[in-house]
Amino acid sequence: MEAFGRIDVLINNAGEESPYEISQYPFDEFFNMEPDEYISFFKVHTLGHYLMMQEVINQYMREAGFGRIVNVASETGLDEAYSSPAYSSSKSAAICQTKSFAKKYGKYNITVNSIAPGVINTPMRASTLSEDLTSVTKMTPMGRVTEPMDVARLAMFLSQEHLFVSGQNIIIDGGSTA
Repeated sequence: MEAFGRIDVLINNAGEESPYEISQYPFDEFFNMEPDEYISFFKVHTLGHYLMMQEVINQYMREAGFGRIVNVASETGLDEAYSSPAYSSSKSAAICQTKSFAKKYGKYNITVNSIAPGVINTPMRASTLSEDLTSVTKMTPMGRVTEPMDVARLAMFLSQEHLFVSGQNIIIDGGSTA
C-alpha cells in the first residue's frame, strides 16, 4: 500500500504437497493420516485463501470498486485420481470457496476465479520419481507437464481489468483431463 496506494490483484498461490508419490497410489491414506496432518492441507489451501481474500476485499478492493482474485487450486480438486483425500478435498473446497466469493463480491466489480493445474514442474516436485513424471507426460495430450509460466500466464489473463469472467475454475493440464 505504501508503494502503490492500492491493491488490485490477489493471487493465492500457497500450497502444501502430499508426502506420497504417484507410484504409491492406491494406498490406504484414508486411515493412516493423522488428523493434524489432514487439517494442515485445509489450513493452507482453503483457510489461507479465505484469510487473504477477507483482508484484501474488506480493506482495499470493496471500497475501490475493483479487484481481481485468482486462487490456485488443483485438477485433483475435481477428480482425486492421483492425490491424497486430504489434498484433493482441500483443493475442492478452495474451488467451491472461490465461487462463493465471486457471487458475494461481484457487485463490487471484484472477480474471483480459480486455476486448477495438473502436475507442475516446480522444486516442490523435486522428490517426484522420474518414472512418475514420465507417466504423467505420456497421459498428457500436449506431451509435457505444466510449467510455472503456464500458470502465471493464466493468472495474468484472469487479472485483466475488463474481464467479464468470475466464479470459474479453469483447468490447466495440457488436455490430460479432457
